[in-house]
Amino acid sequence: NSKIEMSADGDLLLRCSLVGAAGALAVTAATAMHRATQHSSDPLSSNSRGRGSLFHNVSQGLAALSDWTTAAEPVDADQTAEEHQQQYLARLIALYNDLDEQIPDANRAWFVVQPPQGLPVLGRHLQFHVCAQPEPSEDEEQVLVRVLRLTPRPRDRLRLDLGPFPKVVPCIGIGEVEKSFCDRFAEGDLVVGQLGWQDYALFGPEAALEVVSRDDHGLDLGIHLGLWGDPGLLAHVGLHHYLKPQAGETLLVTSAAGCVGLIVVQLAANLDVFGHVVGVCGAEEKRSLLAAYCHAVVCTEGKSVVEIREAVEAAAPNGVDCLFDTTGCPAAQAALHLLNPGARVAICGQTALVNGNLGLQAAESDAVPDGVPQQRPATFSLPSGMVSLLQWCHDDRLSFQSLSVQDFDQQQVEEARQDLVQLTVEGKVLPVYDSHKGLEHAAEAFLSLFHGTQAPRRRGGQLCLHVGQPSWASDKEEQE
Repeated sequence: NSKIEMSADGDLLLRCSLVGAAGALAVTAATAMHRATQHSSDPLSSNSRGRGSLFHNVSQGLAALSDWTTAAEPVDADQTAEEHQQQYLARLIALYNDLDEQIPDANRAWFVVQPPQGLPVLGRHLQFHVCAQPEPSEDEEQVLVRVLRLTPRPRDRLRLDLGPFPKVVPCIGIGEVEKSFCDRFAEGDLVVGQLGWQDYALFGPEAALEVVSRDDHGLDLGIHLGLWGDPGLLAHVGLHHYLKPQAGETLLVTSAAGCVGLIVVQLAANLDVFGHVVGVCGAEEKRSLLAAYCHAVVCTEGKSVVEIREAVEAAAPNGVDCLFDTTGCPAAQAALHLLNPGARVAICGQTALVNGNLGLQAAESDAVPDGVPQQRPATFSLPSGMVSLLQWCHDDRLSFQSLSVQDFDQQQVEEARQDLVQLTVEGKVLPVYDSHKGLEHAAEAFLSLFHGTQAPRRRGGQLCLHVGQPSWASDKEEQE
């Protein structure tokens, strides 16, 4: 499934899948061909320096090819899918770095080649490709965006099932307009939208891209995807306009160390209205993130449903007046039983539904090659927390509101953004990042959203993948 082409003017056009020996050979040969064009206008001429360079590099590639195939094989029958994928990533990173040096203008991208059942398997469902950099068309008023930051979210897992295939893995990101033939965008504009896991994204004149200010007050660009983006809007509008806190009430936030939850608890602490704030998180090491903002922290890792319910009851002895739920997990179910009359519930995402009963694993039928064992297939039945939620919705003493940025009115959005920027500048609400550097780590970062106690583990806050730096960044900033 590898394809290498040379255009009439000597430009390299490469599209190959880094899966197995063929992909490795294609990359090696394509790199050599690119080098050859630097020495001769006719790289295939028998008398040219280009041909000598080409064969020399291909020979080196063939020598390295055996190393790739050996590393790609499972070392033993007990090797897990996670271990196999770590080997895939290690080889991918090595090839990626070589490509970065030899073909700096290429467009690297991750593609969904078929819908997964459960978690995607690298090499089978998600494949890394190297393509020619897209060129915008003036006739079609297209715009070329260079991707700078990406923030994978649990909801992206559901988008992997939607065709047609193959397609670039969907993901919200922020990028810089590199070239534009569209009146809506100028070169150098910062834009936020569905950019995907790639270096460059091409859009038409009707693209759903939002131009954002370059005045980031010295903060990382990722803030436009988190605290100043949709997660911040959900937290701010959900807390102020839907939960409408009153003095002395108890607030419980599920996934409080997550992208949205961590903003909610910071805003709640800044309000200084709640008499008691309970934050629920998974891993014990995330407790320190919440200690400064919550009166009580419940860590659910390693606990049974009964133990989680007991821990939540102990943390909220006077019941719960405001529930901000982003997961639909057992902790949310426990909180539903503690709701006081007149309580308000803001529902922002149901990660547990995406996870399939909090146990999303790769499907057995999607085993990686060579018989690497897999977990049982994932199920997508309603989590217990959501079942209880549906039952409690019939209680007219309680108020339930599902949050969506698309449902907010313009005034709510403008007020929230102004307040969030001001609070950030004053140091009262701060962005917290779980940062990963390099497009080659996109799949690893994304899978950390679902692995729970398995590696790689989430560190909390906003998941932020650094893909590139803006054109105006200094050399020092780029190195950092």
